[in-house]
Amino acid sequence: MAQHDYVIDNSTGANVRSDINNVLLAISSNNSGSSAPSTNYASQFFANTNTSFMQLRNTANNAHINLFSLAGSPAFPLDGTINSINIGKGANSVAGNTVLGESALDASVSGGNNVAIGKNSLTANTSGTKNVAVGRSSLAANTTASDNTAVGDLTLSVNTGAGNTAIGSSSLGANTSGTKNVALGSFSLDANTTGSQNTGLGRSALGDSTTASDNTAVVYFALKVNTTGANNVAVGSNALDANTTGTGSTAVGFASLTDSTGSYNTGLGSYSLFKHTSGGNNVAVGGFALYNNTTASNNTALGYGAMLANTTGADNVAIGANALDANTTASNNTAVGYGGLGANTTGTENTAVGQIALDANTTGSNNTAIGRATLTNATTASNNTAVGSSALQENTTGANNTSIGSLALSSATTAGENVAVGKATLQNLTTGGANAMCGESAGFGITTGANNTGCGRDAASLITTGSNNTCLGYQAGRTNSPSHIVTSSNTVVLGNNDVTHFSCKVALTTGSDKRDKADITPFGYGLSWINKLNPVTYKWDNRSDYSEDLSVTPDGTYKKAKLDIGLIAQEELEIEKEHGFANDKNSMLIVSEDDSGNYGLKYERLIPVLINAIKELSVKVTALEAG
Repeated sequence: MAQHDYVIDNSTGANVRSDINNVLLAISSNNSGSSAPSTNYASQFFANTNTSFMQLRNTANNAHINLFSLAGSPAFPLDGTINSINIGKGANSVAGNTVLGESALDASVSGGNNVAIGKNSLTANTSGTKNVAVGRSSLAANTTASDNTAVGDLTLSVNTGAGNTAIGSSSLGANTSGTKNVALGSFSLDANTTGSQNTGLGRSALGDSTTASDNTAVVYFALKVNTTGANNVAVGSNALDANTTGTGSTAVGFASLTDSTGSYNTGLGSYSLFKHTSGGNNVAVGGFALYNNTTASNNTALGYGAMLANTTGADNVAIGANALDANTTASNNTAVGYGGLGANTTGTENTAVGQIALDANTTGSNNTAIGRATLTNATTASNNTAVGSSALQENTTGANNTSIGSLALSSATTAGENVAVGKATLQNLTTGGANAMCGESAGFGITTGANNTGCGRDAASLITTGSNNTCLGYQAGRTNSPSHIVTSSNTVVLGNNDVTHFSCKVALTTGSDKRDKADITPFGYGLSWINKLNPVTYKWDNRSDYSEDLSVTPDGTYKKAKLDIGLIAQEELEIEKEHGFANDKNSMLIVSEDDSGNYGLKYERLIPVLINAIKELSVKVTALEAG
């Protein structure tokens, strides 16, 4: 430590040299000492070891000014100004405040823990606390509001509300009393005044919003012109950028809902609901989903390009890439699966579930297709129902068909009013109509036959062009049934050749009204017929048990155990021929022949023959009795 009055004694050389050395020591130690020098000069430095501060004598030479701490790193004890820039704690030096900038935090400050960096930042703040203002005039009008963050030129410059965050030039620049807003990006939410709880991320996001609340906009120009619409979410450049007053919409993806002013729409994916204007309650998930939709409402499209062309069609559901992608004005359609109802334009009230189901339909309505490729070729047909992979696959214009089961009615083109229930039922039908089949492969071989009915696995499965046949039971109407039908019509077959009993509570009634009969001719044969009949007992050994085409001669391997009684059809056929009948199938009376040449007998038709035989015997008995 060294101090001096800086006056050199007028003395001998040694004394003068000592005095000069003391002066130099005082200068080099900045007049250090525990108390001020006894002699002081204006602008003189004083290293005060008592307070550990470097001090400077003022120009009036009547006091010392603290400059910085002598202990550790340099520290300035008071606020300062460098070239008109305030540095320190700001006005009133409130604890926790940090100031760097011209006129920053320079009002009657009582609030603490604020940061003000930049000209006029927090310049009006009084009791507001925990604010951060970085940039010219950021939070310049804030007085009592707290918990705001403003970074960028003119951010939150007229704000009086609390809990706002603005990062980017002019972001939330017009906000007055709005609270809990977040704006990241130049000009984001820059027109907002009283709206609260908005989030705008990206340049000009929510740029025109004024009093609207609870909106979220992420990326460039999202919700750009929104004014009073509330509860909207926009993520992606230009998302919902035309929305003004619409509420409750969500747009995620580039240009999603870009033209929309409607409410409660949801668009997720680039260009989803791209041309939408005023319709509401639409959901589009996937790039280009509902791309052309304008005013239609209540549509749901999930998948790339789903309902791509729809304009005004409403109440549609499309799930799957390109589902209902050609639909324009049609309503009440449902398509689930890739390309479902892909060509539909104006057809209404259709349901397609499965890949490319009803994908060729254009104007057909009231169709239901469930399963891959169901009704895939139908164009204008209506009122069809297809359930099962490839059901009604080839149908083009046939209407009023019902197909349930894989490959059911899969070859039908223009056929109508058919019912097929079971795998491969009516699989080969092309144009035949009004057939009804249930059971796997029932009616499998029918092509153009119509009005056939079959129930049971493989029932009527070998009929091709025959019509108005009824086959009930497993394999009824095949080669291993009582009657094999291919092209024949108007035949009823119950069961197959394995049936051993037929039970019925009442007798069968056969139509016999005279008014319905023509060419009535008396039948005159009796005993001549009966006497030639040869009743036998037998056991069944069906050819159909050996081969499907009946080519194998039975050898007893599959002979049945039950003993039966009856006649031999071929023998009875010869009796008919002897009496002038059975020249062809139409003139057979008691014998019948199916499409495979199998013979059968209609035993009840022997009754008229027996009646005549009894009459003949009665005449003889009468003659004998008369003696």
